[in-house]
Amino acid sequence: MQLKEIIHYWLKSASLDLEAAKSLFKNKKYTHSLFFGHLSLEKLFKACYVKEASRHSPYTHDLIKLAHESKLNLPKEYEDWLPEINTFNIRARYLDTKFQFYKKCTPAFAKTQFQKIEDIYKWLLKNKKL
Repeated sequence: MQLKEIIHYWLKSASLDLEAAKSLFKNKKYTHSLFFGHLSLEKLFKACYVKEASRHSPYTHDLIKLAHESKLNLPKEYEDWLPEINTFNIRARYLDTKFQFYKKCTPAFAKTQFQKIEDIYKWLLKNKKL
């Protein structure tokens, strides 16, 4: 695949995952919504990485690592949000933390976190010209 095709793949996949996250949120499946929200950001970060580095993205789910290696220069506020958002990948997936995450993932918590995901997502599309 050409680099443009790889970037397009990540962008399309990120968009589909964000739509899934919105649907899950609407249906009050908050933990799954945040998991897919994380996944949508991960894929956008990977598109940014490919654009910046002109090669395939690293095999990682770590948003902090991807942001750093993509030279994103995120606003400080967004950088501060990444450690929490990063945990949605693990907490929604593995049983030992999944049930704790269910308890933490109240409608108010999920709404706040989902808004942060959407804010970063929109910023990336606008500022990275993807």
